[in-house]
Amino acid sequence: VTSTASLLGDLKYGVATVSTAGTTQGTATTLTETINVVTTASTNQGVKLKSAATGLKVEIYNNTTANIKVYPNTSDTIDGGSANVAKTLAARSSMILVCSNATDWEIQRPIAIYNSSGTLIN
Repeated sequence: VTSTASLLGDLKYGVATVSTAGTTQGTATTLTETINVVTTASTNQGVKLKSAATGLKVEIYNNTTANIKVYPNTSDTIDGGSANVAKTLAARSSMILVCSNATDWEIQRPIAIYNSSGTLIN
């Protein structure tokens, strides 16, 4: 659709229950759905986003007691960082990411918190 569209009723997204794997980008569990609920994890194990494409959206809910790693796909970035570098998703928290272009996932924050030096801390 390239113009205005109306949706009557509900929009249903794909939902997956996920277990983390590996401690590197190459061994992390690849996410396949829009909404991903992590139910099994060990500290520093990870999940990997699908290849970035403008307009894609992914939600990750870490329902475990372990901090996990969220890796971009090969050669992609998260928040304009270095290619292939993971972000940590704390236990019992969530992360929503949207692709701003064909290589970069941006974390969507309901509120941005900065320290006194102006550095983003969440």
